[in-house]
Order: sequence, then structure tokens, then C-alpha cells
Amino acid sequence: MATKTTFVSKTSKTSAASAASGLLLVAVIALSGCTPRPEGPGPTAEKFFGALAIGDTATAAQLSDIPNEAREALNAAWAGLQATHLDAQMLTSKYAEDTGTVAYRFTWHLPKNRTWSYDGQLKMARDEGHWEVRWATTGLHPQLGEHQTFALRADLPRRASVNELGGSDVLAPGYLYHYTLDASQAGPALIGTVHAIVDVLRPFNDALNDPQLLAEQASSATQPVDLATLHPDDNDKVFPAIGRLPGIVVTPQAAILPTDPHFAPAVMGQVKKAVMDQLDGQAGWRVVRSRSLRKAGNAMDEAIMQAARTELGLIISQRAARHIKMTLGVTGGGEGFSEVVGLDVAKRTPRSEFVFGGLVATALEPIVSAIAGAVYEMLSEIPAGLAEDVVRGKVRLAGGGALLPGLASRIETTAGIGAVVVEDPLRCVVRGAAEMLERKDTDKGKHSVPGLRQ
Repeated sequence: MATKTTFVSKTSKTSAASAASGLLLVAVIALSGCTPRPEGPGPTAEKFFGALAIGDTATAAQLSDIPNEAREALNAAWAGLQATHLDAQMLTSKYAEDTGTVAYRFTWHLPKNRTWSYDGQLKMARDEGHWEVRWATTGLHPQLGEHQTFALRADLPRRASVNELGGSDVLAPGYLYHYTLDASQAGPALIGTVHAIVDVLRPFNDALNDPQLLAEQASSATQPVDLATLHPDDNDKVFPAIGRLPGIVVTPQAAILPTDPHFAPAVMGQVKKAVMDQLDGQAGWRVVRSRSLRKAGNAMDEAIMQAARTELGLIISQRAARHIKMTLGVTGGGEGFSEVVGLDVAKRTPRSEFVFGGLVATALEPIVSAIAGAVYEMLSEIPAGLAEDVVRGKVRLAGGGALLPGLASRIETTAGIGAVVVEDPLRCVVRGAAEMLERKDTDKGKHSVPGLRQ
């Protein structure tokens, strides 16, 4: 009995010790389970994607480190794509300490039941325990650069060729090149330009035989004067001679052209008329990158006002700065200086001062350099198939800033191709938009107008 009791007692003690160990183990496990792993960037990214998907750019932007810039970029993306809605899917979420990345898949729903899908990454950062989006335009698309956004563009359909029975092309899509003379662009070089025009284009237009008469017609005309329309072979000979002269504007015009200009031209003309309506295809579309510098006329005015205050001790109005800008530009104007009236910084009394072109050019240099650089950057990204159109058609400048003396020449030097100011640069964009809207109403049932949501 005693032995048995002792055994039981030992067993009880062992069991109690084991139970205590078990309780201790459970307590340790429970204690470990009460210390959660720090929350990653996923929930914040989900909120960002959720707000962006329904177009609530204000809420989405507030989840970033620079809300104003983020909201502006998000609004520009929605507007540029003309999107109806967005499907945003979070793929993975990774982080280490206070930085992380969230992989996503965006599917934009565009007009006419089109969709555009791509994958990207959103940079995340943790500040004082809270995750936020580290904003950059690459958060919208991995290939977007600083200050760039999206734009939906229509691709005009390529016309079909006309084949003969053996399969060879007899008519094929190409370009004619229309030459005009803009006296306002030629400026003091007008006389030299008209003499070159008469020498080179007389074989294509018998009316071009008097340089003085042509100069007078161009100077009195409210629009560029038509000179000639050339086939590609003729244009290849003419363009190197006069294509880059001041005032010459060359506009490519899409056309169906015979592959052999000398083969039965009358017959080919009849064939072209008979099949023309059957050669047009359906318009395509693409998403392109666009960039806004926000360095227009107001920024130039402010730069001149600051330079006058700093260099001349003179406070001038924006109106005065604008006058100096349009008089001197980046070239110094005709006389190289302009008189301006303002307030003396120290005395606060009115006084006049001569502002020289060098001061204005120096003040405008950062802005002009940025504009020329942006043009060069965009030209470096165009498809090879558009290169000829850009070279022949030149860079066209529109808006009030296009009137800045010397800007076109600066862009031409930087880009390496011609740059001209369009007719009526102040109102051409509005006029073009109005024409597109008018076409939308009158062209029902035909091809849609590029750039308009249907």
C-alpha cells in the first residue's frame, strides 16, 4: 500500500509538472499571437485604387505624399483618355521597413467599347506609422515621365492600293506636297524668298514669273498664298532648294498616286474616280504620352518682371512686361532695347528705364530652353512612319507664346527641323475645336472625328 501510494504521489507530481509546462507553453504561444505583424501598404493601396476606379481623384490624391500634384495628374489622365471607368486590380504587395511597392493591373474603358490594359507598380512609403502613396507619374503608367500624361488619339485609316490583274500596284497611297508663302513668317527675308520661289517653282506654275508681284500679293494677303502642289519626285528636288526658306510652308496631303506617273494617266484618273470610295478603311486609335510644361506667357511675364526688379531696381506691371516680351523676345528685337515705365524699388516713385534685349533674353532663357527641350524630347519618340510628315510639315506653333520673337528659330535650331507659327495662333485652337464639333453634327454615319468622344 505504501509503495503504491508513493507511486501515485510521484505520478501526480509529474503530471502536475507536465500540466504546468503545458500551461506555460500555451501562455507563451498566446503571448506571441497577441503581437501582430506591422500592417503593410496593401490596405492603403486598395483605398487608392478604389477611389481612382470610380473617378474620385480627390480622395485618391489625399492618400499620396503630394496631393495637389497627384490630383492634377489623375484628372489629366481621366480627361486625356476620355475614359468611362477604370478596373484597378492589386496584384502583389511587398515592403521592407518603411518603403514598399504594390503591383497593379489597370484596365481603362475608353469610348466605343475599347479597353486598354497594362501592369505597373505603385511606390509606397510609411510616415509616422501611416502608409501613403509616394507619388510619381510612373504610378499611372511605368513609361510616363515627369509632367507627362495620357491622350487618346485617332489613327486615320490607311487607304488600300489598286492592283492590276497580275497583282502589281498601279495606284498606291502617298502624299502630294502643297507649297504656300506666308509673308508674316518671311519677315525681312521676303524678297530673297520670292526670288528663289520664282526660280524654282516656275516650271510647276506659269503664273510665278514676277518676284515683286508675288511679294506684294503675299504682303497684302490675309492668308498664305498658294504656290504649287507637287508629286513626291518633284518635291524631292524642290524641297532642298526652298523648303527651309523663311515664309515657305509645306503641307503634306494624303492622296492616291499612280506608281508610274507616265503610264496611261487619263485611264488611271478614271480608275481612281471609280474606286476612290472603296479604298478607305476604318479609323484606329492609340494612347500617346503628352506633356504640359505650364511655361506659357504668364511665366515669361513673371520672369521679366523679376529681372527688371532685380537688375534695374524697377517694379513694372505685367502689361509692361508683356510689351517688352513681344518687342524684344529672345532676339532683342529690331533696335535691341525698349523703354518701360515703372516704380523705383527704393524711392517708390515713377521712373522710366531702357530695357535691353540681353536682359530679357537671359530672363526668358530657362523657359525657352524648357520648351525647346520638350519639343526635342517628343520628336525623339515619334514612330518612324511619321518622320517624313513631321519634316515636311514642320513643327507648328500655336497660342500666344508662339508669337514670341525668336521662339520658332530657337525650336528649329534645337529640333533640327523647320518650325513655323500657324495662321491666327491666338484663336486657331478654338477655331479647330469648333470645326470638329460642326463636323460631328454633319458627318453622322461617316468616320468619326479624331479626338472626339462619340
